[in-house]
Amino acid sequence: MAPALEVVFIKPTEAYIQDPSAINPMLELVAPCKGCLGIYHGIKIEQPDILVLLIVWDKLSDHHEVMADTVNYPKVGEAFARVGDLSTLDMFHVHLDCDLAGVLNARVVSYGNIRKLKPGVDPAEFLKLFQILTDRETPEGCRVGGYARAVERDEFLLLYGWDDIKFSQASREDEEVKTAMKKVHEAFEQADRGHVQLITYKKYEP
Repeated sequence: MAPALEVVFIKPTEAYIQDPSAINPMLELVAPCKGCLGIYHGIKIEQPDILVLLIVWDKLSDHHEVMADTVNYPKVGEAFARVGDLSTLDMFHVHLDCDLAGVLNARVVSYGNIRKLKPGVDPAEFLKLFQILTDRETPEGCRVGGYARAVERDEFLLLYGWDDIKFSQASREDEEVKTAMKKVHEAFEQADRGHVQLITYKKYEP
């Protein structure tokens, strides 16, 4: 099975906005943990009040073990509270069946986070719309991409690595993409998408 990618969206504090390295004390606690393979973070380019944190775990159970540590995990939460408003925390895990390192180590990463489908929409059928996007010819400037359903709930993530944000924006003008995205928009009630220039704390190299 593909590694478990921990996905976190949270409102950053002023401390992180002014200095992203303010997150390092928290990451210093996480990086040495069993199964932690890579750590990336950054601010959403279009909306600077969203902090994106992506952590690669060898197995989902590795992260569960960390969270179950009643001695050390509270320290992680305390450190995280300095850079993120924990009341806004949205965390889930996905298994992306793609070149995850190629995505995370790209200059720019685009994401689509589908948080809630409309009533009656079949999640399996919805995923087929993402398949259309990933099956097409690789757009100019695109490294690699993938999609997955969240482990915990009916939430979905589409993740792509790009050489520059302009290539991601240009790809949306493709007619096939427009058609697929129209169907995607018709199927969900809540979603967020954007771009982030990830800061590498621990490089993922499978």
